[in-house]
Amino acid sequence: MGASACGDNAKKETAANVLDMNNVSNYQEQDLGRELGLKNAGMKIGLDSGNRLVLTEQREKDVYNVTADTNGKRVQEYKCDYTDINFTLDSQDNRYVIREKYGQIKEGDKKREVESSVVIYNSKGEKQKSFELGKRTYTDEQAGITDIAVDTKGNVYLLERREKVEVLNPDGKKIKDIEAKKIDFIEIDDKDNLLMGSSSGESGKSSVEIISLGQDKGKLLTELSAGHFMHEMKYSLVNKKLYFLAEKGIIACTPEGKTEGYVFDLKQSSLLDSGTYTNDFVFDKDNNIYILAFKMDNSSGENKSVSLFYKYSPSKEPGNAADQKTLSIYTRYSEKYLESAIAQFRKKYPDIKVDLKDFSAATISSSEDGPGDDEINRAQKAEEDYRKIVSTELMAGKGPDIVETEGLPYRRYIDKNCLENLSEVIKNDKSFDINNYKQNILNAFKYKNDLFVMPVNFSFASFAANKGIMDKEGISIDSSKWTWKDFLSLAQKITRDNDGDGKPDQYAMEKMSPEGIFSMVLLSEYNNFIDLDKKSCSFDSGEFIDLLNFTKGFSDMGVCSPKLDISELYKMLDPGTIGFMRSYFGTYQGVIQTQCLMNGEVEFYNMPSYSAQKTPNIIYEGRTYAINNNSKLKAEAWEFIKLLLSDEIQARDDMYQFPVSISALEKKAKSEIERNYMYMAYKDKGRKVRALNEEDVKMVNKMIDELELLPYVEEQASQIVLEGIKDFFSGKKSAQETAKLIQNKVSIYLNE
Repeated sequence: MGASACGDNAKKETAANVLDMNNVSNYQEQDLGRELGLKNAGMKIGLDSGNRLVLTEQREKDVYNVTADTNGKRVQEYKCDYTDINFTLDSQDNRYVIREKYGQIKEGDKKREVESSVVIYNSKGEKQKSFELGKRTYTDEQAGITDIAVDTKGNVYLLERREKVEVLNPDGKKIKDIEAKKIDFIEIDDKDNLLMGSSSGESGKSSVEIISLGQDKGKLLTELSAGHFMHEMKYSLVNKKLYFLAEKGIIACTPEGKTEGYVFDLKQSSLLDSGTYTNDFVFDKDNNIYILAFKMDNSSGENKSVSLFYKYSPSKEPGNAADQKTLSIYTRYSEKYLESAIAQFRKKYPDIKVDLKDFSAATISSSEDGPGDDEINRAQKAEEDYRKIVSTELMAGKGPDIVETEGLPYRRYIDKNCLENLSEVIKNDKSFDINNYKQNILNAFKYKNDLFVMPVNFSFASFAANKGIMDKEGISIDSSKWTWKDFLSLAQKITRDNDGDGKPDQYAMEKMSPEGIFSMVLLSEYNNFIDLDKKSCSFDSGEFIDLLNFTKGFSDMGVCSPKLDISELYKMLDPGTIGFMRSYFGTYQGVIQTQCLMNGEVEFYNMPSYSAQKTPNIIYEGRTYAINNNSKLKAEAWEFIKLLLSDEIQARDDMYQFPVSISALEKKAKSEIERNYMYMAYKDKGRKVRALNEEDVKMVNKMIDELELLPYVEEQASQIVLEGIKDFFSGKKSAQETAKLIQNKVSIYLNE
């Protein structure tokens, strides 16, 4: 893979699609929640004309409106109605509150009746007037009134999330409705324009529309780059700028819609701790930032939320001292645990700046329909850029200090002496005990008996069977030695017409393409056809030709559902008619998730083999990191990787795959039994599901202990195979022609 594989154009295209941190200032954090003694705050913050903070706080059964100065000293408070938590302030510091009273909801009701009103208080808490909005009926899918804004003329704007914005005049009379099908937030700018923010608009990206009261239709003001989704939106009348609170920090935007990049980096905060979620934010006239959040706490066995309220003041200390070291990290896409580790590392080593280059190579969407084609194409392009840039830089003796290696041909880098031997580093670090980590997982990542890439987490798949169907059909399986041919015999027995209409209504597996079946069968056999170390392959062998013909026969047999594909299963649309499916395990909840998907008790088996040998239990690579052998900060890089391996990071609830730390794995199991979120989510939705228990954990731990094989696949070789089989399954080429074509192309790639 030569240096010409990646040029300046690829770098520029990637950079242009990413909102950068170049304008970020350093901030100092102050815990205002502690100063205020805040325990159970509402979800909104306001800033009045005197530069004071306004929020609500619940104490036992009562709710109070609290006004505090910018240092957290309570200035005023008064008791208000228990529903008065969604509010906004006008230019005269009057507080406009959405008040909602719910009718009686019976079990099984799909709709709820809400009596809504807008109540207006002055700054002393004295009621000025109210508008009765009448009774409204909402379905489970409708959020109701979620946001409120007021312009300088006293017109009130009420957002029914993803439905409409209702505009009332100062006397509460309806002026108009504005369509808001994708809208999640509303704000009023300094010219009384309505700004409507969407976490995922028509293109799947976060966007803002602008419309004046006299217009029938608004226009697009700005659209954030893919991968930067807003959680909240605020217009600052002081700065005359629009701000977005996103996953990584706060983004600034001019009134004309030009995004100026990030102005605040959440890695400077304590808001990246596990289970912490941001609610609202505001800027004051001195450019201080206030962020209201909450943290889930299940330490007592109950899920409780604890309010957090922080002030961030621009730091007077220089941000980039001349003698400051910079530790650079490249990642395919960032996650909250990584951002949190960086925040902790900065606090521990204040003389080291951490420069994270995030290529955003993951599809991100808050849409119920998932990411669109544009977002998928963008993520694929970012993935390609990542591979090219990392390979080019490492092979040239350059690159970051730490590189994420998931999906990269890291053995090529090892052979070229590009990566540090971590086994040697571990041997010389007496403070680090490798025995605290799952040895079978670490061993699977070794190359030439040494560890060069460090897995932080991992996952695996099992073969799940619907126990109800197995019992009904009288099927017993010994998965220690079964083959795909054995499976097809069972599949034909399971696939049947139960209701007598002449069409099968029970199938062996979900809907799968011929290529999908081929990939499933090939996974455990792949390394039998390619030897990357010897740069040889045997895709033109009789065994591979037989595998092609077998998977085509599998596809033609009609044992897969013609309608229920995996996306339909994830929508919980299978009433329990699918016999088998691959079950993904990234957490212990995989047991309950599979029950939800298949709507009943399930049993888990080893995957069948094709070559009549026991299929090895396969590890799916999670996030893995390596140290650049040319780094000048190897010791610091290793300290950062050790932080990623600490239980503080490994046991986080947002570590979405199994941690490699043994003690963190135990903590995760305990947490997942306590939280039981899959059961809680689906127990009332008509699915045959039960709570996760200790026996489930033991079963999953046994499967983890039996994991042994990490298929090493180089993406380019894999793509050649997947592209090559398309003409075979479409009937354009024979198995022999396909095998020969793949053999030639892979051979050329291996010897480049």
